[in-house]
Amino acid sequence: MFGRSILPMTLGILLVTGCSGVKGDQDDVTASPAANEGSMSPSAVGRAGAEAVSQGSRFVDPQGGYSIYIGKTWAPMLAARSKDAMMWSLDSSDGGAVPGVNVFSEETDGKDLDDYLQLSAKNMTALKLRKRETVRTADGGVLGVLEYSGSLTGRKNDREYHFLGVVDVVGERAVVATLAAYEEDFADLRARTEPYLLTLKGS
Repeated sequence: MFGRSILPMTLGILLVTGCSGVKGDQDDVTASPAANEGSMSPSAVGRAGAEAVSQGSRFVDPQGGYSIYIGKTWAPMLAARSKDAMMWSLDSSDGGAVPGVNVFSEETDGKDLDDYLQLSAKNMTALKLRKRETVRTADGGVLGVLEYSGSLTGRKNDREYHFLGVVDVVGERAVVATLAAYEEDFADLRARTEPYLLTLKGS
């Protein structure tokens, strides 16, 4: 069903979809995706993907829904694996869901990429949308990108999280790959992880 949670299941928190309301700049939410498209050029996306391909390994969804290149040190979280979702821990010291990457797929109920991004942005609650855009890949494809952050409870003194989601919509299914990190670790983890997220390809 469209709008399910994609949060790390071991934390029981909500990410891109499955929330209600929105917190943040309404201009970000309602801006035309075409106006935001291309902040990362096809050549830049291509270079990032080439880096991931050269350093990582290709993971193919057992259900045949997508493929993505993953880092050599990413540890699969077998307990979190389901028919439509997969998770990897990025911290080998404790194997936790944060920092981590999760990938899931769901039906879009006929929505295209732009519609999916808009609905995902509008469905956020305690999280603040920082950016919504589309990027064109070197092979002519288009991926959606959502960046958002905040406390998962909305309380001021709670620990802040930061997320980066990459979306591909093929036919009537969306595939979403999301980096989840603590705010203080996000910048470094994004630099190391985003190239892999940008290799996401629905099928």
